Amino acid sequence: MMPHFSQQFDQGYTIDDVFEPYREIAARTLELNPNDVKYTDPKFRIALDKRTSDGTSMSASEWEYTLKKDPKYKWSNTREAKKQASSLISMLEQALGQYI
Repeated sequence: MMPHFSQQFDQGYTIDDVFEPYREIAARTLELNPNDVKYTDPKFRIALDKRTSDGTSMSASEWEYTLKKDPKYKWSNTREAKKQASSLISMLEQALGQYI
């Protein structure tokens, strides 16, 4: 079913074990309770299903990028996204001489 994880499964890892790093990244990035991030949810399952062009699994940075860029994850509604947007606006105001 997931040949790119066959080595881990052969070593006795479970699907929960393999998904755990992705769960942690999603929970931290999206400011969610880790218990609410489940591999059975199709939007999170993509972390396990998606493979890179060389057939390997998605890296941590690729997963975080996916969580931030894909609107279905609603990263833009997180405190961190709003903080980053506010910081960018302040920098632009300063650069344009509009700083209050």
